[in-house]
Amino acid sequence: MLAWGCSLQNANKVSMNSGNQDAFLSAAESHSPPVAFERQHIDLLLKGLMPAGMALDFLRQTAEKNLDGAVLKLFVDGVRASVIPDAAKHFAGMQNAMDCCGTGGSGLPHYNTSTTVAFVLSAAGVPVAKFGNRAANSLSGSFDFLERIGLGGNMPVEALPEMYGKTNLVFVFAQQFYPALATIAPLRQAVGLRTVFNLIGPLLNPVKPALRLLGTPNPRAQELIAHYLATEEQLLRATVARSANGLDELEIAADNHLAVVDEKTVKTEILNFGEENWDRPSWAISGDECASIFQQLINNEVDESNYFFRTVCLNTAVALKVAGKVEEIKDGYEIAAQLMKDGSVAQKYEQYKKLYAEYSK
Repeated sequence: MLAWGCSLQNANKVSMNSGNQDAFLSAAESHSPPVAFERQHIDLLLKGLMPAGMALDFLRQTAEKNLDGAVLKLFVDGVRASVIPDAAKHFAGMQNAMDCCGTGGSGLPHYNTSTTVAFVLSAAGVPVAKFGNRAANSLSGSFDFLERIGLGGNMPVEALPEMYGKTNLVFVFAQQFYPALATIAPLRQAVGLRTVFNLIGPLLNPVKPALRLLGTPNPRAQELIAHYLATEEQLLRATVARSANGLDELEIAADNHLAVVDEKTVKTEILNFGEENWDRPSWAISGDECASIFQQLINNEVDESNYFFRTVCLNTAVALKVAGKVEEIKDGYEIAAQLMKDGSVAQKYEQYKKLYAEYSK
């Protein structure tokens, strides 16, 4: 178990009024981007009407160094406008759910922590509407992982509300609701660098959940995303996290930098448990390995010192705090560990898998 002599340091606090876009744009802007982006160009790109060479050049210009709050909002609004018709009607009643996901892009060995956390949260009684996609540059995106653990590809959109009602868990496939994202996926791979689409992916969840745990690997992205979330009218609370090691999730043996969004205010904190880095993986983790790790975790085949067990429990603990289920992270960690060990998470997975098989026939 953890040595709960952790340090939690407040770094700073920026207040924002609801709907005050000017405050967001100035707070998140550390430089003036050299590129002037226009909505019409985003529309052309998403509709596949931009010539390939021009599209590649356009994507290169959306590299993170060229982004500020205004650009981030422009692209979020542009992509949201391409969502399938009547998408909102499928998510009525889900707005109080939590999403837990990361932007990816760390380039470090990566397990599908957030997808595993979704099952743990659901087992803890927290409704989850997790948004995800297939991998753009990593070995295992969220929906690649789901496929490997027997949850396949697309569930019929019409089945999502009933699945959510029966399991308090649903996985929302980005390309199912934003077909244009599939169209530009080959272009993103060809560009080979982090662009605005890496940052905005988690922000596009069509459920528009009130609660979020979102990970990102670097300070610039964290700042931009946190201040954007503070302008979202429906958001209740969120934490945007990054590990000092560069992962887009929290780690036990690292400084964890948190941007906590609450009541339209962003407060930054540092969370550290003062532990050594025990068995952090140094190899590229394949999709099949991720599926094997998942089965070991939920079937209680690892002990509590296991890196992946500890990482899942810690990220779940912070999510439980965001959801208002616990006051202290240590309490959330203990809840997560117990749910993993007593078979509750395995039962939630089996419940979801059985219903998934019925709905996807």
